[in-house]
Amino acid sequence: MERLSEKIIQYMIENNIFPEDDKEIYAFGLTQMVRALLNIITTIFIGFCFGKVIESGVFVVFTILVRTNSGGYHSDSPVCCYLISVVSTIIALYLVITQVCSTNLMIVLLFVSFVVFIKYAPIGHINKVLDKVEISTYKRRLLLILLSIAFIESIFIAFQKLYLFSAGGYACIFSMLMLIVGKYRLDHPYNGNKEINYDSKFIGK
Repeated sequence: MERLSEKIIQYMIENNIFPEDDKEIYAFGLTQMVRALLNIITTIFIGFCFGKVIESGVFVVFTILVRTNSGGYHSDSPVCCYLISVVSTIIALYLVITQVCSTNLMIVLLFVSFVVFIKYAPIGHINKVLDKVEISTYKRRLLLILLSIAFIESIFIAFQKLYLFSAGGYACIFSMLMLIVGKYRLDHPYNGNKEINYDSKFIGK
């Protein structure tokens, strides 16, 4: 994907569309855009296969919003990151359809996830320690997002849109698990595993 982006950017530079000095910036931006587009297309396809396109959208949007500001585990490998996103979406939709968790249980799990986010987020990276300003900024954004999610989830319950409610709930639970894994890896950086990236991109992540 990176090579494809570089070729496209190089073509644009040769045709004087972009200045060569900004090649790396444009290449990075194009790569991220292609990855995001791939995730969106994959999500729609998975949702279509399960007959739950809207639910898959809710899951992915909530996940992106939360993880962008909470941090957590994020693989260095784009392929691994993509696979995690795909598998998590499939599992979430399966759980939504089978209604494994009752509404009351999901409310409890949502509350637990919110407590974990408030207590531990945001999680930085071993090579990129967040300063006080960044921590404060991410935490404020996250609190606003959590309040918004709580409001939206309440609307889903009020209108008996339980599939949508479950999709949003599993997004928060998945993000919480990634946060816990990220914190563990950050606290145990030399456990024989490859260094990982905790930046805010999901993408899925």
